[in-house]
Amino acid sequence: MAFLSVMNAPPWLTALVAIAVTFFGVYRFYISFRSEEDEQVAKKMGGLYAMKRRTHRIIGALYIFMGAFLFASLFGVNILRL
Repeated sequence: MAFLSVMNAPPWLTALVAIAVTFFGVYRFYISFRSEEDEQVAKKMGGLYAMKRRTHRIIGALYIFMGAFLFASLFGVNILRL
């Protein structure tokens, strides 16, 4: 059997990704609180903004949880082995 080594990402890179993921989740959560008029304008724009407010809230919460899990992994918590 071949020798398998484990390669770890540097902690600063993991922290940088965790910050980016968390900020994107907060941004998606922020988008979910737009008004009805803004939602109609966003539907005309298409793309990411055309989603419903509830969808933005759910996806934003998921991104915030993923960012929290990345931060937890910096402190040695392995989410897969809980």
